Amino acid sequence: MDFSRVTTPQRVSLLISFLDIQGFLGISQKLNDPLDLFALLDDLAKMIIHDVDASSGRVIKLIGDSALVVYPEEAIDRGVNALLALKTRLEEDLSRRGFSNRLRMTAHFGEAAIGLLGEGQCRHLDVLGDSVNTAAMLERTGHGGRLILSPQAFRRLSSSTRKLFHRFTPPQVYLAEER
Repeated sequence: MDFSRVTTPQRVSLLISFLDIQGFLGISQKLNDPLDLFALLDDLAKMIIHDVDASSGRVIKLIGDSALVVYPEEAIDRGVNALLALKTRLEEDLSRRGFSNRLRMTAHFGEAAIGLLGEGQCRHLDVLGDSVNTAAMLERTGHGGRLILSPQAFRRLSSSTRKLFHRFTPPQVYLAEER
């Protein structure tokens, strides 16, 4: 799917992922100058955008220390592997800067509406629907900052990518193995 060609709203099956920095308040309190905080988030945003774009995905929105990312159905394995690599890269970057924070990531596969939303300079690509809500609401605590996949996303993966996860219940999700 070429996200740059989406102009009118359409139904599409996507891997939908949310990511955010655990304990970000601690970082913002440690960096007293808002310009330092801005610079940190700008650096992280650039890494996220670069890695997601390079792996056939699309960053839909950045909101402070969080991001909403999507991958087309045909790139689900590449997307999950890119998310795992991005998680490691961002955590290593935070560690080099003196922060021990981990990234929380969730991913769900399902149908959503994708299209341009808003008008003028605020018109942007967005995704909406129950699958987006499901991805956002996946259990986000108690999993040690690992990538959490819904069963729907896990079932779409190739057997080699599935080996990177193990089943966790309840509720049933799949966690990335510790690296």
